Amino acid sequence: MVLPRRARHQDAQSPPSGARYLSEQGRALLKRLEGEVKRRDRHVVYDDATGKALKAGSLARGHATIGWGHLVGPEERFPVKGISDTHAEVILTRDLEPVERIVDVRVKVPLSQSQFDALVIFTFNIGIAGFLESTALTRLNAGDYAGAAEAMGWWKKVTDRKTGFKVISEGLVERRAAEIALFKSEPPPEPPPRPQPEPPTKARRRGPFSWLRRWLS
Repeated sequence: MVLPRRARHQDAQSPPSGARYLSEQGRALLKRLEGEVKRRDRHVVYDDATGKALKAGSLARGHATIGWGHLVGPEERFPVKGISDTHAEVILTRDLEPVERIVDVRVKVPLSQSQFDALVIFTFNIGIAGFLESTALTRLNAGDYAGAAEAMGWWKKVTDRKTGFKVISEGLVERRAAEIALFKSEPPPEPPPRPQPEPPTKARRRGPFSWLRRWLS
């Protein structure tokens, strides 16, 4: 089943020290959810609206796509015979970088690796702009993990090309379910304990002849 694709990614700021990345398990899930179209073991450009390979010079009903969810830009050219898995992996890594950075920077509460992975996969599909404006992010930064997971599930509609109305996509329903299940599979880490303040030291009271005692000692 071909799923509706995300909006093209926007650039994010430079990664901070200690930046987080999608795990290998998360990457495998993203690949499964994005799907691929191959011919003779090579990734070929396909129409994400039909899931069928595009012939040279033909136009896509949806978006021309290659590899795992990479939207082909107007200036990009790929060989007709397709690209190798290694080339597709490089493209995926490049596409993931701004998504990983934005989730790492904009989420202000602790996240387990599974929660981080789920948010990256979610954002890869809905786009960075969608994630930044989402109720899921607002709830999450307020500490409402359950509410954030619920709000992720709201992103399940696409625009019907014939009517122009929003309709529920079974593909997106399945994708959101997989992302939410991953998000809920591992709780967030416990925050570090706050340092206890040191008790104030008591000041010595000085008597009227304290100067004399100091002089005699």
